[in-house]
Amino acid sequence: MYNIFCDAEVMRFSDGVKTKEWVRTWLRACHERYQSWGYGPYAVVEKGSQAVIGYCGLFFFSDIDGQTEVEIGYRLASGAWGKGYAVEGSTAAID
Repeated sequence: MYNIFCDAEVMRFSDGVKTKEWVRTWLRACHERYQSWGYGPYAVVEKGSQAVIGYCGLFFFSDIDGQTEVEIGYRLASGAWGKGYAVEGSTAAID
């Protein structure tokens, strides 16, 4: 996930490039939330190369305008954009 979160092109649509320590903390938090909620983000792996090209999954928010919400979130390496991975991953996460 370092290659995703540390890529300025990918992170320009978010709150900027992250440090490797931030990525490690994020991964630990995802694992802990998965243990608590039973869902979370999954690694998106390109079938041919077996390279991790991003993540996709469900995220829980306890207070969005006074409501709890679950949303689909994803982030993909820029080289994976426009290839249908977000749709495929989102559909799998919902299933």
